[in-house]
This record gives sequence, structure tokens and C-alpha cells, in this order.
Amino acid sequence: PKVFSQASLMNTSFHKVAPNGADDGSFREFVDLACQPWQPTKILRALQADAPASSQICDMKSPDFHRNACNMHSIGVANPKLLLNSPPSPTSVMQNGLRSPACTQVFHLLQLNETEQKAECQDLKECMISTWAAKMMTSLQQSDCNVDIDAARVIVLPGYTANECNWPIYGGGDCNKNENHARVGRDCRDSKLVEDCFKTLQRYYQKPVAILENKGGPGSTYESKLEADSFYVDPNFRWLMVGIEERTYRKDVDMSLPAGPPSRAAENAERLSKIGLEQRKLLAQFKGSLRSHATRAEAREAAAQFGPSIVIEDTEDGAHSFDDLLKGAVFHLILRGDAIFSSRWAEAVCSGGIPVLVTKEWVPPLNEVVPIDSYGLLHHSESDWRGLFQKMHDMPAETREKLRTAAINMCKTYAKTIEAQASAVASYLR
Repeated sequence: PKVFSQASLMNTSFHKVAPNGADDGSFREFVDLACQPWQPTKILRALQADAPASSQICDMKSPDFHRNACNMHSIGVANPKLLLNSPPSPTSVMQNGLRSPACTQVFHLLQLNETEQKAECQDLKECMISTWAAKMMTSLQQSDCNVDIDAARVIVLPGYTANECNWPIYGGGDCNKNENHARVGRDCRDSKLVEDCFKTLQRYYQKPVAILENKGGPGSTYESKLEADSFYVDPNFRWLMVGIEERTYRKDVDMSLPAGPPSRAAENAERLSKIGLEQRKLLAQFKGSLRSHATRAEAREAAAQFGPSIVIEDTEDGAHSFDDLLKGAVFHLILRGDAIFSSRWAEAVCSGGIPVLVTKEWVPPLNEVVPIDSYGLLHHSESDWRGLFQKMHDMPAETREKLRTAAINMCKTYAKTIEAQASAVASYLR
């Protein structure tokens, strides 16, 4: 404060101001400690504005990749570790439009220190906490529906096994390179310590508990356990799971969550919502790695036979940019990748068009709060492409406009940010 005036600091870039040249979340602590008389949130916004403005800032393969800018845009802090120290104030783009549900019934998010003070849970201090889990926990903590534990109807347990390693940063080809963790530690997904701890907590509090989970890809521990192990079918344990399957899903007990939203979802939502369906020349689109699952390649072949109004192309194909396809198509396909779910759900919902979920297994995300048929299409076959394309083609303009309007509202309310998705969870846990 003795060196910089408020004006000069506000106009100084992050790299020049950060103490000791540090390029990490320590800047937030520096601002909070040294600049108390000012408004740190304004400085954080300046930091955000100084970062590259690109939808590729979270892609490690892109020349526009910028780790701090990605984290600031996605989670509100440059360093995910700060999520577990002090929740960020609502300064990030990701928090715009968050709406809290009315709370008639309430929950309590159990903090890490509350959990790890129990004798059966002390070893969980060694577990890694992913950025996705930490941000979801922080968002639920800030919800109006999060109350004192004695008043709570449901207890939400920490996401010790919700190890999403491709959000918000992706493309590194290795979870360690992506560095999507708020706490460094060992992977406790297969640890019986977690199961023993959670059972102990449920017995101690004598209330239903909800577990934040990210199922992951093929070979997940849940492939066999979900049906066989009582821990996964006990009605006292409710699963809030990314990638939950219809065969193991318990209606009115579990909740299907979307993967973390790509930065494009929030960044482009308002602009895309202003592009009417009559301005869009393509019937449908999908762009992504076609090598990740045969379904995607088969969809491209079927689209080529149907005609040029449907574009399905690989990420490396330069014929169209992601932005061109998002603003140019009426329908936006959500196709599975390595796992049964896709990170494209939020992007499709926020496209200003109509999302189309193509899946045989995945329970539509947040279907418990807003059914997908109220704002989009659910196609249960991953082979009847002709039937899907014809259905989209034949849909009356009035029906299209009704779904589009509902999808725009779904995006704003529950889809475009992880805070909004947490709001949907809070609504369901009421």
C-alpha cells in the first residue's frame, strides 16, 4: 500500500504485482492482507480482465492455454488450493446468474475438518481432493439451504472419491499434468477407509447422507460394486454422481450430475441466446474427438448420408470452429466419449439451440429437477441415427422454439456454471 496507489495497482497486471514474482493463488492472499482498505474483488476482476480472452484457455494443447486464467474463470481463484482455505467471493464469471432455491427442507455440508476429526476418518487427511469436488463443496457450502447439522435433513459428505481430473483444465494427457486438485494426496477411490468412514458418519448422525461422486471411465470400481455391495444400495446413502447409469440409478434417491461445465458454456451463453433459430443454417452439429468412442464415428457416417445440414467432425478438423457450430446449428448433439457421459452437456444446453442427448445408459443430468424432455431431446438409441435426424428435421417450428426457450432458461438457472449446478443439487436435497 505504501508503494502503489489504488489506481496504479488496479492498472498493473498480475505478473507485475504478485509478490516475489509468484504466478499462483498467493496473489489473492496478498491482496486480502495488504489491501484491506480497498476492494479486493475489484482487483481480482482486473486480474481476470488481464488474462487471455479465449475459449481455449483451459486446453493444455492450445497456444492460448493459461492456467491461472482458466482457474479464475472457472472457480474464481487462480489456485484451487484456496478453495479449501477460504471460499472465494462471487467475483468469477462462473457465478453470474446463480439462483438459490427456496429452502423448505435443508442439508448440511460436512466440512473436511468435521469429517477428519472422527477416529475412523483421520486417515482421509491423506486423500486427494479434486478441483471439481472442492468447488462443488464450496458452492453447496454457500447455499442458503446449507444449515447447522442439527437442523439438516440430509448430510452431504466430502467428495473424497470424486476424482475428476479433466476439469477445468484438460488436454494434458495425464491427470498429474492437469493439476486439477485442491488438495494433493493419494487417490482414495478404491480405499475401504472411505467406506468405513462414511458408514461411521451415517450411524453417528442418524440421518441420510449424500455422497458427491464422479464415476469416471471404463474400468471404474463402480462397474462391479454398484450392484453387489450394500454400501452402494443402502437407502441411507444417496449418490450425487456424474455418470450414473440407468441400471443402478434409484429414482427419488440418487441424482445424476453433469460433468464440470466447459468455459465456453458460461462465456458464450448470453450471446448465443440472442441468435434465433431462423438465423441458424445447420440442422445439427457435434465437434469432438471421434476416436474416443465408435458411436461418434458412426454418427458422422450417418450424418454424411443424411445431407450437409448435419455436421459431425473431429476436433482436429479445421472446417468449422466450435464457435461457428454453436451459433450455426439448431440442434446440438451430446455424444458419449470414453465414459458414458460427456462434458458437452452444459455447452449444448447453453448453445441457444436445442440439446439432444444420445445415450443408452446415462441418466440425463439434473433430470430430477428439470426433465430433459421439457428443454431438449433424449434419444435412447446409439444406432438409429436416421430416426433421430428425421425427428429433428420434422419437428414443428413452434415446438422447436418452445424447447429453445426452455433450454436458455435451464442454462441460466442450473447448467452454465458449477455454482448453478450446485444450486440444482441444493434444490433436490431440500
